[in-house]
Amino acid sequence: MRFLLFASLCLMACAGVQLPKEKLTDAPGGLMFNGYTKQDVACFTCHNGDAKGAMRGPGLADEVVDKSDEQLSETIKNGDGFMPAHKDRLNEEEIGQILAWLHTTFPAAAKPAAAPAAAPATP
Repeated sequence: MRFLLFASLCLMACAGVQLPKEKLTDAPGGLMFNGYTKQDVACFTCHNGDAKGAMRGPGLADEVVDKSDEQLSETIKNGDGFMPAHKDRLNEEEIGQILAWLHTTFPAAAKPAAAPAAAPATP
């Protein structure tokens, strides 16, 4: 019994932290991501309120920059690995709001540029 209580407390401690609602007033997707709009949609619990990751789930910066909106939308709808599916919880407009907030949070310009290819050696 003590082990179950300890394990439950450890899992709760690994959860992400919700961003304050005041910081998200102009961001419907951020409000949704942080569980303020729908109680059964709380992305922050795994990905943290700033989407930079928590013990339960990865940061989303690389995902947002590297994947298309269609790929991200499919992941949100159908889940992936430990991530649950949200197709019965979110409609297309709500998914679009979350994606818009993620793009604002992680603009493509923030991704480091690939190193230039080395010039061929001259004889």
